[in-house]
Amino acid sequence: MQNKKLEPFQFKFKNTVYECVGEDREFQIMQFKYLVEVQDFVTLKNRIINQSIDRGGGPDLKIIK
Repeated sequence: MQNKKLEPFQFKFKNTVYECVGEDREFQIMQFKYLVEVQDFVTLKNRIINQSIDRGGGPDLKIIK
């Protein structure tokens, strides 16, 4: 299996790669990476759900694969 390097605004959770695309993506990627690091998976799942909602300007998080 090939280990592909993630782009700067991407993170991986449960074999899915996500990318922060909103205006505050620098802040969001720091938060997501921190939650993965400390293994706070409940908060991480909630943030993924909330950031994936389109609130009129498109979602702030998209699924890459």
